[in-house]
Amino acid sequence: VLDCAITTNPLKHFQELTYDRLAEETFVVLSDNRYTQTLAAQELILYAIHRDCVYTQTVLAWLEAQQKQVTVKILPSPESIRDFLTVRQTITVLNERLVEAYHYTDVIAHELPISQQRDTVWIARHSTNEVLLQIKKILWQLEEDIQYALITDRI
Repeated sequence: VLDCAITTNPLKHFQELTYDRLAEETFVVLSDNRYTQTLAAQELILYAIHRDCVYTQTVLAWLEAQQKQVTVKILPSPESIRDFLTVRQTITVLNERLVEAYHYTDVIAHELPISQQRDTVWIARHSTNEVLLQIKKILWQLEEDIQYALITDRI
């Protein structure tokens, strides 16, 4: 029903829609670096910004497959999550860009045997609607600007 949408890792179901990749996103699982055995624990607290986030859902599914007992706690911002990571057996799932933007220190990023990359995709009807094409162009420009800002911030 919608003319366009932005989503993460869509299933390509409909022939009449175009699926254009806007950005590649990577998420990371973090804990305080003093507790390197955090993921080995049977009981974990997972701090997240949103329970329905595709990153959070992916990690939850993996943890449940590992038969871990997980309590999910929702916190309002990446900045507030940092304070809770100092507690043993706590982890968080964040977009790698948020980690860079907030300059996290004293954390360890856990490698998981699952893909930690997701595509952010623009979905729209096959259309030459000028307004939609302009919106997509602006989004691509924003993505390029963000990449440039992150690179210069690292220098």
